[in-house]
Amino acid sequence: MAILITLIVSILIIFRMALYIRSIQRLMKKKDEEFRIKEEGLLKHAAEQAQKITVLKSLVDGQDKILAMYREQKK
Repeated sequence: MAILITLIVSILIIFRMALYIRSIQRLMKKKDEEFRIKEEGLLKHAAEQAQKITVLKSLVDGQDKILAMYREQKK
């Protein structure tokens, strides 16, 4: 009888541990998804900043060309 009770308790403990492991896996999956979303947002932000830098660089290059032309005309 004691063996049967021990067996039942052991099965319940194993079942409970399986539930804990499953809930931890769900939590990890959720955290991975949140991290992926944040990472995509950061990559999008970095791409936008790179585009702004490219536009600003082209504006500065244009100003340099205009300034060089002005200096050439002035001479």
